[in-house]
Amino acid sequence: MSRQGLGKDVRSRILNHKDLSVDAVYDRYAYFDEKAVALSEWHGFLSGLLRREFGDEDWVAFYGRRMEAVTPDDPDDPDDD
Repeated sequence: MSRQGLGKDVRSRILNHKDLSVDAVYDRYAYFDEKAVALSEWHGFLSGLLRREFGDEDWVAFYGRRMEAVTPDDPDDPDDD
């Protein structure tokens, strides 16, 4: 998020970090609009990464198949301890 240019104050609020400064006592603004914009931009960034990795394939379905392939509870897998 820093690399995308998001300010520390909004980043901290998105990550729900506790602000222990004196200003925090008086700053009761929720930063809802700023967080919404930042998360929308983050979604676009992550979507671009997934598009680059998976192309037009449904990455959720692809990821699910990959996870099924490595399930440790497979009784037929000889490498499973």
